[in-house]
Amino acid sequence: MEFSCILHLMLKSLLMRILVLSLSLLISLRGCGQQQVPKSATKEDLYKGMLYSREDMEQLKKTADSLNLRFLQCVPNPVYYSLPQTQATAMTFVIEGKKVPFLEACLKQGISIPQLRKEFPGIKIKDSSHVILSYQTGYDEYEKKYITTLYSGNGKGFSHTYFDQPPTTGSWIYDTEDTDKEKEYTIKAWLTDKPFATVQLPAAYARMIQYADCMIDTTTVIMLNKGGVYGEENKPFQAMEGIVYRKTNKNVDPQYYTYLNENDIKYIHREYYQNDSIKLLLDRAVKEALEKGNGNGTLEKAATGIYSLDTILLMKRSRVVYGYCSQDDAPRMHARDIAVLASQAHQWPVFIRAHLDIMNDHFDRMSDGDYAEAGRKTYLRELELLDIPAQQLLLGTIFMTSNVPSSHYTGDLRRIGRAFTESAYAAGFEKQIKSMMKDKNLDPFNKCLFFLLYINYCYRLPLESDRNARINDLKATSASYPEFIRAGIKAFK
Repeated sequence: MEFSCILHLMLKSLLMRILVLSLSLLISLRGCGQQQVPKSATKEDLYKGMLYSREDMEQLKKTADSLNLRFLQCVPNPVYYSLPQTQATAMTFVIEGKKVPFLEACLKQGISIPQLRKEFPGIKIKDSSHVILSYQTGYDEYEKKYITTLYSGNGKGFSHTYFDQPPTTGSWIYDTEDTDKEKEYTIKAWLTDKPFATVQLPAAYARMIQYADCMIDTTTVIMLNKGGVYGEENKPFQAMEGIVYRKTNKNVDPQYYTYLNENDIKYIHREYYQNDSIKLLLDRAVKEALEKGNGNGTLEKAATGIYSLDTILLMKRSRVVYGYCSQDDAPRMHARDIAVLASQAHQWPVFIRAHLDIMNDHFDRMSDGDYAEAGRKTYLRELELLDIPAQQLLLGTIFMTSNVPSSHYTGDLRRIGRAFTESAYAAGFEKQIKSMMKDKNLDPFNKCLFFLLYINYCYRLPLESDRNARINDLKATSASYPEFIRAGIKAFK
């Protein structure tokens, strides 16, 4: 009986693994399985230089397996729609400020361009081009109101303009500000070819989006925003610092002592269970850090080994870390610490979001120059070694649709493009993206997004010969791509 039960469980486990492996076939992706390990490589070689230990990665694999199984039980045919979009002629008007109200009235009535030139003989029309227009409406936490973002562009890139309301059904869309009637005034305007409309995404792409939302829990947030950079001081921690200083650093002038060192941390760990003052102050400091978000790295080190991993992780998530400049790596290091702790605590929802934040460089900095980006690794290898279809997961974060949850994870085109240059499945990525750019059933706006992703990938390839080969291939096959992608290809020198 026991043997039959064990055999049944083994067969069930095998069947589940077969179902997981079939996932890539269901979504028409190739090369997203487990990374092939050279025969001479050991497990230690495989995990060398990674953010997470081999033991933590093995535990994360088990969680990923269960989530893959849950994904197979999701709605079999998810439906996602593109953002509302159309095609339009974009142009810039330069006109006398006193004539702007009359021009606006004419645009609302749907005036044609020949009529417009006749009514306003001195008007200048510049930068005329055929573009994709798409818009998205969402709640702005800073402005405390709903704002519509209008995207205008093609394969060369997209600009965005903000409006308080979605575009009307008229043929003209325009953006004006307060005018100086004594001066010339510039107006951005778009003459639409047809009304805005949404289209349903093909099933294969819908499954990518659904997989991203399955693996990246849309109800989880990393930072709990309880405290800021200049939040309230943690007085119990400061009092404990004073006691520790007096006990361990008697020969150091207090004015030169600014932080607790490793010996001080060891002292706290030794004294916690026998020194009532240390225990009371550390407990109060941790409690206050959890409530107000006014902890710090030193307090978290002091609490490590005394409090659970879950508590230390919660403390880190309760405080915000900002970067002061491009070279300030503090936000990334903080996210890395959160990801490492989450992997050790086996908290997948926190781990995957923190890891993707590192990949996508989703951090706040007071300033950030492009020159600093090169030193920030993407850590795609960690995802590929989790035996999940990382390509599907990341591509599912690129699509822009009108009906994903507001907390759907959105990837960064530049960072993900760079990440795939480090992928074991780069060839499969290239083939997939080229196919998507030509897919007649995919909406033009998303096709352009994936073209921009591919261009970021090409320019991040380490060898110039590889970069040139892929750009030249795009030029040679330009005629096979849609109009708006050809515009991006023509921009290459």
